[in-house]
Amino acid sequence: MPMGDIYPATIVGGSGDDNADVTVTVAAPGSGLSTYLCGIFADYDTDAATGKVTLQIDDTTAWVQTVMDTTDRWEFANPIRVGDNAALSVTLASGGATCQGMLTLQYFTATYDQKERLHVTAV
Repeated sequence: MPMGDIYPATIVGGSGDDNADVTVTVAAPGSGLSTYLCGIFADYDTDAATGKVTLQIDDTTAWVQTVMDTTDRWEFANPIRVGDNAALSVTLASGGATCQGMLTLQYFTATYDQKERLHVTAV
C-alpha cells in the first residue's frame, strides 16, 4: 500500500547450496515507478574462496564488489535509483565447494517524480 507516492521499504533475500550462486531479483515495478536500492547484505557460512556481489539492472552489470570476509554489507545513505520500470538483480557468487551463501536486499519503490524529494544516487 503506497504512502503518498512512495511505497514502504521491502526486504527480500535468498540462500544457496554448497558451491552455488545466490541471486535475488526485484521485478520491474511498472511504468512511472522506480526501485531504489538502500542496502545489500552478503554472508557466507564459512570463509569463501572467492566472494563477489554483482548488481545488474535490466541485464546490464552496474556494480561489482568483492566480499572481504564471511559477512559484508553495503548501505547506501543515498539510495541507488535503479531506473524507470527497470528490473534489479543482485548475485552473490559461489564461495566454494563447502560454502553456502545468503543474500538480502533492502529497497523501496517510488514514482519517478519523487526523485527531487529523495536524495538518491543514479547508477
